[in-house]
Parts: sequence; C-alpha cells; structure tokens
Amino acid sequence: METIIFVLALAVLFFLIGLVFYAGFSGFKFVMFYFDRFSVFVLTWYNVHFKFSLKISSGKAVYFWDILFSVLAVIIYSAIFNRLCRKFTILGKIFNFIISLIGTWFAYYTLASIFFPTATTYFIPLLNNQIANELLNYALLLIPTFIVFSKREEAIMEFFEGEGSSDIFD
Repeated sequence: METIIFVLALAVLFFLIGLVFYAGFSGFKFVMFYFDRFSVFVLTWYNVHFKFSLKISSGKAVYFWDILFSVLAVIIYSAIFNRLCRKFTILGKIFNFIISLIGTWFAYYTLASIFFPTATTYFIPLLNNQIANELLNYALLLIPTFIVFSKREEAIMEFFEGEGSSDIFD
C-alpha cells in the first residue's frame, strides 16, 4: 500500500513539475528563474525605503526613489552576475546552481505548503520515517533544480552569443 501511495505521489510531483515547465504556471517559473533578481529588488526596496527615501522625500515621491534604486540594484546585480559567468565560468556555474537551488526550494516549499497545509515540516510527507522522507524530498528537489540550472545556463549562453565581443565593462 505504501508503494502505491509513493508511486502516486511521485506521479503527482512529476505532473506538477511538468505543468510548471511546460503548461505555464508563470508564477512558479518566475520564482525559479528570477528569484535572485526579485530578491535583490525587494531587499533594496525595503532598505532604501526606510534608510533613504523617507528621509529625503515625502508623499508619493518616496516610491519613486524606492523603485529607482531597486531597479538600479537589479541592473547592477545582473551585470555583475553576467560578468562573473563570463570571466569565471566555474564560479559562475556554482553561483548559478546555488541560485537555482534556492529558487526551486522556495517554489517546492510553496507547493508543499499549498497541498499539505497542516504538515509540520517544509517537505511533502511521502514516507513515515523522517530521515528517509527528508532524503527523498532532497532528491526530488534536485530534479527541478538541475532543469532550472540548465535552462538558466542556456539563457546565459544565448545572452553571450548575442552580445558578441563588445563588453561595456572592459
């Protein structure tokens, strides 16, 4: 009986992964592919809002400064990330994998909390043994992580091929 439940849970998980990548749950695609840029945007917004914008302006102008500095931070982060991937390819790949893992973990945790709201862990409860369940969930987490990592690497390579040899930071 446990085997049937396990196989069904895996089938549902792979179905959800397929939906995320091919059917268009764009919110989860966004979280997995652009989580780093979104995090930079939100963290910059939060820090600029209280430490800078509220002190130099008032009213709706505060949000102008928040958005301006947040967008600039994302542009600078993206330039540094692309530069890192271009000049230090192995370090860029490691950093890209870590970003892919964090974004996929966040999407996985969100899915787990939606489908299992009463669960006491961050993982989908597939097995009764806690250690085995964690190991299985980590293994299942690595599958979409490698997919996201490879898609991000393809996008980076396409960016570098389209860019040519001109680099504004050289």
